[in-house]
Amino acid sequence: MGFYDEIKDETKEALIETNPALATAIATALIAATGNVKVTQSTGDLIRKMDDSGTYIYVGLAVPQSLTSGSVWQIKRIDTLGNVLFAGGVATFTQIWDNRTSLSYS
Repeated sequence: MGFYDEIKDETKEALIETNPALATAIATALIAATGNVKVTQSTGDLIRKMDDSGTYIYVGLAVPQSLTSGSVWQIKRIDTLGNVLFAGGVATFTQIWDNRTSLSYS
């Protein structure tokens, strides 16, 4: 068990939100160990999905019970340099999680 495995979920979430470079490093380590990263996490008010498809980490937020095909997601993309961009260029909850890899980000 590594250092990251021993950290509480709330702390992991805070680290990832405030330090995209750390999120990238964590995802890279997980990919090396498992081949990919796909996480669904509930914080009570929102659910969070994380997906690493190689070059980017995608983070989506929506209300619980939301379908991944619904236009109810806030999606951001983190690149290998730690740059964070939002789908459609805005932080609104209007995107479709299933389309995350084909959306435009700015």
